[in-house]
Amino acid sequence: MQNILKSLFAYDPLTRGLKSDAHFGFGLGVTDLSDFNERLTLITKYLLSLKEDDLIVELGEQIRFRSIFLLLPNKCLYEEPNEDKPIIREHLVSLGVLPDEDLIRAIKFFCVNFRAQRTKSAKKMGISDVYIKSPHLFNSILLKQKGRCKICGEVLQYGHNMQLDHVLPWHLGDDPSDGSNWQFLCEVCNSGKGEFPYYSLTNYGFNSIRPNSENRLMPQVRVAALIRDGQCVRSSVKPTESKLIVVKRIDSGCWVLDNTCCISENLYISN
Repeated sequence: MQNILKSLFAYDPLTRGLKSDAHFGFGLGVTDLSDFNERLTLITKYLLSLKEDDLIVELGEQIRFRSIFLLLPNKCLYEEPNEDKPIIREHLVSLGVLPDEDLIRAIKFFCVNFRAQRTKSAKKMGISDVYIKSPHLFNSILLKQKGRCKICGEVLQYGHNMQLDHVLPWHLGDDPSDGSNWQFLCEVCNSGKGEFPYYSLTNYGFNSIRPNSENRLMPQVRVAALIRDGQCVRSSVKPTESKLIVVKRIDSGCWVLDNTCCISENLYISN
């Protein structure tokens, strides 16, 4: 295990002054795939305490968004074509993708929404818009979330700490009339989530610390931990039942995603 961990660091005391000969650990573009799976299992299980299913979801979301933006034709995003579908169809063929009609319609939906934000021809809905214009959806969503923030379980109060979040960024997912792209978050969670639909798509989804980083739990890391765990790691209490608090796994470690976990407010207070 120690040799595997040492291979992560771009450091070799014998050659560290010689860039051409220095040994760099995998993850820096020179991964040895022959034993990558064995190393990955050991690191994720014993060091990161990351379940295989969680890792698959993290990587899956990264690949999904890389793929989505590759499928969007430039002309449909930055110009105003008379018709989107022929351009999308031609673009798919160029990528070697079968131009299925359902896929074309999905891509067009994203492109139209993207243009609407760029040209300011559409107005983004806020919590007051939902409350006033769609009271039935407001009540339905709030009831489904048991009156709590969808991510952390903070008790929500309209006009105080409740905000509307677009699960898929508004510039892609729009404001469907059925409310399928909406969830209610507290102000702190909404700020931490930002416009990213999933934590592994942000730099905060990795254990990255820049020189100017603050020595505290950043809102983005907090939200990433809450979304990843989805419940109290000790009691399995969910955010629909109690507020969740993000704490360090190891006190001597840094405030990075893999050194955090979520516990219920009751357990936090009792400790």
